[in-house]
Amino acid sequence: MITTNETDHGTTISIDGNVAIIPTNPDVNALVQEYQNSPSDENMAKVIAKIDDIQSVNRFELLANDNVKYYPNKDKYYFSDDNLEEFELTETTVLELEMIVDKGGNIAPIVNFLKLLRRNKNYTPSFAEECLSVITSTITNKKIYNTLVDKGFYREVAYMQANVNLFTLTEDGYVVAYKKADFKRHKFDTKTGERIDRFPFSFDEETGEKLFVYPETAEEFKIYLDSKTIDNLETRGEENKYIKVGSIIDQRKGKPGFEKDEISLIFKGTKVSDENKIYVQVLIHPMYINKVSDKFDSISTAVYYVTKFSFRNSIAEVKPSVLTKYANADWKSMVDEMRKQAEKDAKAKTDKIAFKESL
Repeated sequence: MITTNETDHGTTISIDGNVAIIPTNPDVNALVQEYQNSPSDENMAKVIAKIDDIQSVNRFELLANDNVKYYPNKDKYYFSDDNLEEFELTETTVLELEMIVDKGGNIAPIVNFLKLLRRNKNYTPSFAEECLSVITSTITNKKIYNTLVDKGFYREVAYMQANVNLFTLTEDGYVVAYKKADFKRHKFDTKTGERIDRFPFSFDEETGEKLFVYPETAEEFKIYLDSKTIDNLETRGEENKYIKVGSIIDQRKGKPGFEKDEISLIFKGTKVSDENKIYVQVLIHPMYINKVSDKFDSISTAVYYVTKFSFRNSIAEVKPSVLTKYANADWKSMVDEMRKQAEKDAKAKTDKIAFKESL
């Protein structure tokens, strides 16, 4: 038995329970139709042969790119940029890139992500692979999966179609991420020092429950992301207490309010579908990724650009270019420091040689 289904990932074909996903192909569709009109081993063999032909296409033709290099003698792909050290792309990453191409997309977001990751102080080929593993990993959307199963799809097919990327990347290679947030619900009376509710409210006449009247825009809330920051409000500058849409939050050592510590927060690639939870959407420049979780389901960073709140619209203008300029300035400083250190090391080496020769 042969069944097919067209999705954003291409054509999903199930042949006697064996599932394959291939780029949408009119020849395959015609052969499948021929089989369904006249089921036979011969017509099934035609379909299988055509699928084999498609899957054996030269991978280099699919992924040819200035930064993705293919070495036929090794049958391996490597990433290369600006004559820096090349590193091998894992089979999982290559398959992910192929899937993007198969869907008619482009691999520019991942390529740009890797380019920017080269600026990361933690960069090594293995660190790059760890980052790619989490960026390209997928999770199963249970709602989509259950819907497809209820419609009669094979469970294997439903599973493949319900898989979604854990993280998304912008065209420029920035990571779109989320974190649960909260906001200050109280304030203090300036005359009595008494703790009072921050927002006006009335009481439910049946239950006596407080019914708060919340502001219409996100700017009117005091929103924070982590308990460490909120627990030490008095030691932070005003810019480090709360977050705002359109702002860059930098909680690294040496920054105002963070001289002695660094607050690196854990961000997820998706948010839980719970209307009662408040989420903040941020952009993360790859050079600021500190760590990938052991489960490969989250990343941590102390620097991020706030783009959206889930519960209220913002009047602030979001300009990702602000993050670009900020990161470029940081990178210039890092390069200058590396150059100075290299010059210092070279001088020390020269002085050491001169001293030995003078003996």
